[in-house]
Amino acid sequence: SRLLLARPLSSSAAGLDRPMQPAAAAAAKRSKRSVAGVLSIRNTWNNTLVTITDTEYKVKGWTSCGTAGFKKSKRSSVFAMEKCLGDAFQKARSLGMQKVMINMTGPAVILRKPLLRSLREQSSLRIMKLR
Repeated sequence: SRLLLARPLSSSAAGLDRPMQPAAAAAAKRSKRSVAGVLSIRNTWNNTLVTITDTEYKVKGWTSCGTAGFKKSKRSSVFAMEKCLGDAFQKARSLGMQKVMINMTGPAVILRKPLLRSLREQSSLRIMKLR
């Protein structure tokens, strides 16, 4: 008879040797909501992109002026940016976030203070840090 040698597991079966978790514990682990998050606002001359992440920078959602309903050159307007940021704040709130840190890059950094002051009054999110 032949002696079978133990081979290492393939990459697709790497996690099979761990004990299984009960279904309720696995569902609770997946639906963990974070209280704090990061809004990364990237403003370009043509569009504004907002990425919503948790504190470990894992993407939870995103929005842009295009998804807010603006087309072509209207995406670059200040009004479109305000609407896009309002949608992002609302989406972050629906994800369970209560406090956010804001990273802002791009040519519209000058608009940072007045724009975010008006948005903070409209939404119920607390802005902890502004970079």
